[in-house]
Amino acid sequence: MIVTRLRALIGEGTVRGFSRKVGLPEGTIRGYLSGQRRPDLYRLIKIAQGAGVSVSWLVGEVDGPARAAASPPGGEAGEIKMSEMLTMASRVLESQTEYRQALAANIRAFHHAVEMEEEMSELKREFEAMRAEIGELKELILSIRGQAEPPKKSASA
Repeated sequence: MIVTRLRALIGEGTVRGFSRKVGLPEGTIRGYLSGQRRPDLYRLIKIAQGAGVSVSWLVGEVDGPARAAASPPGGEAGEIKMSEMLTMASRVLESQTEYRQALAANIRAFHHAVEMEEEMSELKREFEAMRAEIGELKELILSIRGQAEPPKKSASA
């Protein structure tokens, strides 16, 4: 269904022009059109947003008008209410489609990225604490050096 919908979106235009419009490499779009590649959820969303259609229409879930609403559910472009997102993700995960595995893989990848971001934030806090301690140690060393008498120069110098 995606191939049919992509061809409809490209229409009389060129694959190159369409790929620029949606922000994906021309080879990627050609792979979808030939059936050699299947878009993951991220790329489906990118194609839908770039072409001004809904993902539901793009994957053949709905037959209605191709054009998406001016702004997606949730308001601003790209924003989706958490409840809507969970409902949509649940529906995809419960389906027996190829997008189930793609979404599951994306969820795992994003979960890992969030964990890494949290770990990096903790490491940054620790680094800043160590930097502050090093500054305090430098001040202590300088104050100790200032209390000691400077070394005497030998008379032969």
